[in-house]
Amino acid sequence: MYAFIDNNIFVNLNYKFDTGDLKELKTYINNNLVQLIITPVSNAELRKHYEKRVTQSILNKYIGLLKAFEEFNIPYLTDLTEDEIKRKLTNPLEQFLATPTNISLDISRLNIEALIDDYHHGRLPFEASKEDEFKDAINVQLLKRYQESKDETIYIISDDKGFNKAFEDNEGNKFKIYKSLNEFNTHLREYEANYKMIGYAIERHFGLPEFCDEVYNYLSNPKAYLYYDDRITLVDILKVNFKTPQYAITELTDNQCHGTIYLTGKCLVKYINSTDIHAFDIDESVSQDLLINGKIRFHTSVPFEIEYHRKEYNDNDVATNWLIDNFIINWSDLQIKLSQNDIHAISIDLEGSINLL
Repeated sequence: MYAFIDNNIFVNLNYKFDTGDLKELKTYINNNLVQLIITPVSNAELRKHYEKRVTQSILNKYIGLLKAFEEFNIPYLTDLTEDEIKRKLTNPLEQFLATPTNISLDISRLNIEALIDDYHHGRLPFEASKEDEFKDAINVQLLKRYQESKDETIYIISDDKGFNKAFEDNEGNKFKIYKSLNEFNTHLREYEANYKMIGYAIERHFGLPEFCDEVYNYLSNPKAYLYYDDRITLVDILKVNFKTPQYAITELTDNQCHGTIYLTGKCLVKYINSTDIHAFDIDESVSQDLLINGKIRFHTSVPFEIEYHRKEYNDNDVATNWLIDNFIINWSDLQIKLSQNDIHAISIDLEGSINLL
């Protein structure tokens, strides 16, 4: 089985190769269930974005911390040079790219004349709004040429609509598209019997009322939400709606399972934020401590571990032979990070604001 993962998928997963969906994928790669296809463009793009979003970002924070320690004469224990730290930070990426079963496509396979012709005639992935998408066009052409040489389905994992459209018009299932790695892992899970069976048990647990109540209670805690602006204070979570959780299985032994739960949903909230007051034509002099009714969108993850056992084998009811004895969610790790686009003001809570005075 062959798969190509677009860079936007790695961005969505914050390049966390040793947890969640990426770690589950590595299990299937190590079990020779799937081989990743790496193009020169995807290799370069992955390295470029990883350098900016992970290596340089963490390194800047680390250097800033060391400077603060020096300023206040606080001793710190590290003999690592900046280059050594960078090597440690990039090691997860390098190991992922160096996976022995990866297939690296050579740029010499590229037909430049065909690429220019596609650009001239506006063929996908060249769109009206993305006319400079040469990097996508290179990936598309290389993948199509490789598929022709293998005559097997290639799985495309990408949430880029324009990129995906370039593979939709194909005969005989040459390409199959998944919009998330979690969705693709669910497909792969069907080929690994033990992962499939524990997956069924996890999904049954998700349907239990007590599980839903547990999730609701923790998502209703304002302290779990971290906002981008410290001038914003969540006062109350009025209502939480969350979708059926998705999950990744990161480790599976004879009686234990470790993984990650992905939680997505919306909340109705009350919060304080003077910067939002201007949208309601409220005088700046009375903008302090006014309550705002709003809604929040969230997408977060939290680790879990399971203890389970198997009943005596029964051909007629295999899936229910995997029984969960203990399902532990590490809620202490719950941090729902919110960006500016995740919270939206609805109205002023005048009565609540008066009570604050």
